Parts: sequence; structure tokens; C-alpha cells
Amino acid sequence: MRIAVFCGKFPAYPETFIIEEVCSLIDSGNEVHIYASERGIPNFKNDKYEKYQLSNRTKYLNRTQSNSLLRKLNHILLWLKNLEKLPYFLKRVGYKKLFGNIYLYLPFYEIKDFDIIHCHFASKGNLALELRKNRIISGRIVTVFHGSGLVILNSKKGVYPDLIKEGDLFIANSIFTSKVAVSKGYPENKIFRLPAPFNIEKFQRSQPRSYPKEKIVILSVGRLIPFKGFIYGVKAIRKLIDDGYTNIEYRIIGEGPMREVIENEIKKFSLESYVTLLGQQVSEIVKNELDGADLFIMPGIIDENGRAEAQGVVIQEAQAMQLPVIASNVGGMEEGVKDGETGFLVAQKDIGELADRISWFLKNQDKLKKFGEKGRDYVLERFDPRKSTDKLIEKYIEILDKADC
Repeated sequence: MRIAVFCGKFPAYPETFIIEEVCSLIDSGNEVHIYASERGIPNFKNDKYEKYQLSNRTKYLNRTQSNSLLRKLNHILLWLKNLEKLPYFLKRVGYKKLFGNIYLYLPFYEIKDFDIIHCHFASKGNLALELRKNRIISGRIVTVFHGSGLVILNSKKGVYPDLIKEGDLFIANSIFTSKVAVSKGYPENKIFRLPAPFNIEKFQRSQPRSYPKEKIVILSVGRLIPFKGFIYGVKAIRKLIDDGYTNIEYRIIGEGPMREVIENEIKKFSLESYVTLLGQQVSEIVKNELDGADLFIMPGIIDENGRAEAQGVVIQEAQAMQLPVIASNVGGMEEGVKDGETGFLVAQKDIGELADRISWFLKNQDKLKKFGEKGRDYVLERFDPRKSTDKLIEKYIEILDKADC
């Protein structure tokens, strides 16, 4: 199959699941082209990104809304460089649409016919639909909901009436995301649940752990934003210290607007010896931190806008590294943890319950290894990326068969 993958910033560390998905589709014998709306991180480091030479498969759709004179001059210059392509696009969209969207249309001059147009996030699905209506591209449109941009209460963000009517398939990364999509008007009979993939082979412990240990390392990974709930993790650590559990270290990887709030909490209660903010890190450092940790916590909440963790791929990565996980039972996180076997689910914002679950592992350190081993088995069973790709291709074939009927 010939597949176009539409995405936002690419490549980007928070969304390495797109790289995993693309590489898996290539491994399955598909011809994959990537169309990103924004250039990603310079000097991006990722083994698969480099091995599969994904930069050579990527084109950028630089759609700007500015009406500046400089923008118009740039458009004219670009058309002068591509005069031979002008009749082709004029025939499809006319002069008015063509002049302002040259950057958007030119990437599809050589290749425009696809079997599948796989779009990450509703905004990209709507863009693909617009291009298909204008006969710039062809193919069945598959739109993936990851939660962000969709899960906002009393908001029309992520709601595109034309996409709702004409999208061929919608993929939700969790039951939670699926329910939100249905509440926004997306047709339930076109929604298929498929968790976002990750490199399960990469996330393996370098060596077995042995217990008891003098110090237990607790880890969290994610952007420092309200719905991640890391401030509650810090508060739980403070409670544990007050209760006499001083054999702990809490390490947080991530950057974001909540950093100052978390730093103030650390300083206010003199937690500098127990809590470390590591900032944003590349995937190799994240993997090393997971390798050195004993327990993973994800104390997420539903924020004031109704946002919550839609899946939490890092929960699966932690379990693949044989870490027990303590997560809040909100959003899609509760689908990623087998309560009482691979970790525990706790009520959001309940600092006491979170601290109690952590202390249970501190008092029963042998359970850290047992829960961790079950966690890897659970992830292999439910989140194997190869199985996910097989399911995805089955759905592709299904909607292509419907198109032929």
C-alpha cells in the first residue's frame, strides 16, 4: 500500500510513537511518505529515524496565515521557480486557492494518489480532507485521536463537521479517548481503538534488580503541565518523609509551565535532597533513568479544562522496563495498569492514597520485582507494536474493500 502520514512537528521527542508506527508500516512492506506541518528538532537523535532515513521520506507543508507583503513576494518567487507545474494545479483549484497555498500543494505534485492518508490529530485529518476535496490528493482518510486538542470541556476544538461526515476511519488510543470523540460528534461505528505504539525491544532492563535496597528511586516522566499532576507526586513524597520514610528519591523528567510551582513546593518544604527535576531529556536518557529506577508514578488529574492523560505511553515503557506503576484512575491510564498485579490505581489528587501505595512497596521491596515482571508480561501481551501494526493494516484493508464495493 502507498500511505501518506500527516503529522505536526516532525521529528519530535514527545511523539516518537509516530516514528515507531512509520517504521513498522515500512517493515510490513508499505510505501510510506511523511507530510509534516512544521520542522522538528535540529540534530534529532533516534536510532530508527536514522536507520530508516526518515528525513528523506519527509516533506513539509508550510501553511501560513500571514498576509504580509514578504509572504506574497515569496509565493510569487516560488511560482516563478515552478512555472511548469502551474497549469496542473490551476486546473484543480483555480487561481484564488492556488496563490495562497503553494507551499501546501507543491509537495503533492509528483505523488498525489495514496491508498491511505493516515493523519495524526483531527486538525491534520481535516487538512487531508480539504486537500482531497480539491483533488490535490486521493485516498482513504484515517484520523488518529491522541487526546490532546480533543479533550477540552465545552470546547469545539478538535471538532470538524466535514471530517465527522466524510472521514473514513477514526482511531482512538484508549476507551477514554473514544468516548470523548463520540461526545464531540464523531461516529462511534467508525472509531477503532488502538493504543499508540512504542519500541518495546528498546525498553528492556540492562540487568536484574535485587532487593532490599537502602534507597528506592521513584520516577515520573512527562511535560510539567497541570493534568500530569506531578505536584501531587511531590506532595506525596513530602508526606512520606514526614512519616519517616527517608530512604527515597523522586526524580521527574520533563519541562513545562508548572516547573516554577513544583520548584516552589520543593523549596518551601526543603525537599531538595529528595526531589530532583531533570528537565526535558532525549529518549536515551529517559531509558537510562527508567533502568535506574525502582518504581514509576503517574499522579495525573482531570484539569479545569477537562483534559486528562489519554493513554500515557510512558506507562507502558515503564512496565516494559519491569517497573511497577502507580497511576491515577482517570483518563486512559486505568487501561494501562493491571490494578493489584502490575501496579496500583489511585484516586486523583488523593495524596494520602498515593503515599500509602508507595509506602507499601517501601515496606515490601520484594514486591517491586514481582510486580515489575508481571508488568512486562502485561505490556508484551497487550501493547506489542507488531500486533498493533497487523491490526492497523487489517483496518486499512477493510476500508479499502468498502471503497471498492
